[in-house]
Amino acid sequence: MLGFKPTTCERCGQSENYLLGLDKGTVKIVLAMLNAISAKGKNEIHPAREMDCSGNKKWFLTNLSRPRFHGLIAYIDGKPGYYCLTRKAGQFLHGKAIPQYAIISKVTGHQEGYFEAERCLVTLRELLKGDVPMWAGEQSRMIDYLDPVAPDNGQVKLFNFGIKIMPVNKIYGQPSRSFSH
Repeated sequence: MLGFKPTTCERCGQSENYLLGLDKGTVKIVLAMLNAISAKGKNEIHPAREMDCSGNKKWFLTNLSRPRFHGLIAYIDGKPGYYCLTRKAGQFLHGKAIPQYAIISKVTGHQEGYFEAERCLVTLRELLKGDVPMWAGEQSRMIDYLDPVAPDNGQVKLFNFGIKIMPVNKIYGQPSRSFSH
């Protein structure tokens, strides 16, 4: 697939990592989280408790790792089960291209980086086949909150968002993408 060669175990030959592509299903999870977070008015949500994941949306809960591996959502430090949308999600929702393929370790279960991050890029418009929602009201304000750079003129908006990036993952001792409020 795309020239990706997974690393293999020296003993058994099993692949140790794989590519996880950003797809329309992952975008649907991010859009559902955006809707729920916008309605709540705070970039913090417990998907199992605060999102409609009934019926044909049950798979949202079992696939939260997909947008997390792509850096679109993150755990909230100190609040088990809570997630937030990241600045990268705001940039993606504004139309910025992001790497399409994350490399996931089968050994640790963590993202190891991106496959050809400069070449294999994808936009929201490409994944939704041009059927991009028009952001208005709370959704528009939440996207601007996530990505304070105005997409038309590139100037940073002058207000504080109160998001702190946790420098180290306390469990694994690796850089973290968790946020705390």
